[in-house]
Amino acid sequence: VVDPAGNKQNKDNDNSVMLVVGIDALENLMIIDIIRDKLTAESKFTSLLELYGKYMPKTVYYEQLSMQADISLLENQMGRVNIRFPIIPFDMRKCGSKTQKIMKLQAPLMTGKIYFPEYAYHTNYRGEYENMINSLKVEEYYGFPAISHDDGLDALASAYQLLLGGSKEPIE
Repeated sequence: VVDPAGNKQNKDNDNSVMLVVGIDALENLMIIDIIRDKLTAESKFTSLLELYGKYMPKTVYYEQLSMQADISLLENQMGRVNIRFPIIPFDMRKCGSKTQKIMKLQAPLMTGKIYFPEYAYHTNYRGEYENMINSLKVEEYYGFPAISHDDGLDALASAYQLLLGGSKEPIE
């Protein structure tokens, strides 16, 4: 699930989030990997290609509004490296505000239906090797709703809704 932010790397800008998730036989959502960072247009593709090559997911969901700005670069870059994968747009606006979507995660989080790995290390936009799972928990999860950025939780809520929440139509 890709929920990209703008293309500027500024500490005050939102984070782009790329979540690799799986579902087990008991319909638990397993977070396998995450990139949560301030990404340029080029680094969005590089990060997506890295995750796709590592995990080969069946589906790549991409937030529809941001996809409109990114799709031509994504298609050009896929052609350049001779790798193609399906990208399916999704629009979660019909599911309510970000806060409403994130609040719907309370029950599955409290009942152990969402699993976090211990770590997911990636080099961030500042060149630092960062455990992005820890950053998601500390900067968003533990302080919600009194936080400045909720991009990771928003992407997690989208993933949960798309894969387990009954939404069979990613876009309207």
